[in-house]
Amino acid sequence: MDVPAILTGAVAAVFSGGGIWVGLRLWVDHRKNRSDGRRADRDIEAQREERAISVMERAMTRLDSEVTRLSKSDESNRSRITDLEKSNRELAEENRVFRNVIVGVLERLRRQPPDEPASILEYILKHLPHFRKDPTP
Repeated sequence: MDVPAILTGAVAAVFSGGGIWVGLRLWVDHRKNRSDGRRADRDIEAQREERAISVMERAMTRLDSEVTRLSKSDESNRSRITDLEKSNRELAEENRVFRNVIVGVLERLRRQPPDEPASILEYILKHLPHFRKDPTP
């Protein structure tokens, strides 16, 4: 078997200094491309993270303003609720007084003979001093 001269020259070139140089260069380029790819992947991931952070910052800003608005609304609602509770207590007390007066009037009307209308009216006005007066401004 006779090896052609070109093949012998190519094998010699590969294993000599020139071939090693070419192989080393290919290997370095491959490593560089691989690290460049990793760097590009890291850059893309960093951009994604930066976008996510900016979106979260905008969302937090909106939430902060919403919390502030709701806090102010909550304070006004609390004062309204306090006023309504006070008004409800006053109305409940008026209701109790009025029911007691009605019961007293019914007792006076059930008596035999019933009380005089003037004494019943006096009883009503004694217990309900604001009777026939409109309490609303």
